[in-house]
Amino acid sequence: MKVTLNGSASLFYFLKMAIDYVVHPKVYDDVGRIGMYKINEFAEMTGLSKETLRYYAEVKLLEPAYTDPSNHYRYYDDGSFFLAILLVKLRGFGFTIQEMISVMEDESFEHLEDLLIQKRNNIQMQIEDLHLRIEEIDDFLASGKEENE
Repeated sequence: MKVTLNGSASLFYFLKMAIDYVVHPKVYDDVGRIGMYKINEFAEMTGLSKETLRYYAEVKLLEPAYTDPSNHYRYYDDGSFFLAILLVKLRGFGFTIQEMISVMEDESFEHLEDLLIQKRNNIQMQIEDLHLRIEEIDDFLASGKEENE
């Protein structure tokens, strides 16, 4: 099951679900694996590679919900799923790892909308800068043609 988010309404729905799982975590059995997914299953569900999941765990961005002490298998739960989908969306928006870490450190996600607006404004400025570069290139090309005539 791979999930794709379309639009901000979906993002905020998944964000609410993630917050619900942080505030109201599932109860696990003695083994700790009810509703849990091995890293390869979780990678397939989220579209994140196993290497990316390992890296995200290393930088404390998205840690497994449970690591089996006997074989060191990593298990992810439904709450991790919602957070992973959020990370996929943020990465698609061009967030850096450090920016994503700051989002995840704010467990209430209180400042996420501000960060998204800031990211949007930065992208808009980059677009304007690229338009200016295109104009400069066009002017430069035009000046070369004028000299040849």
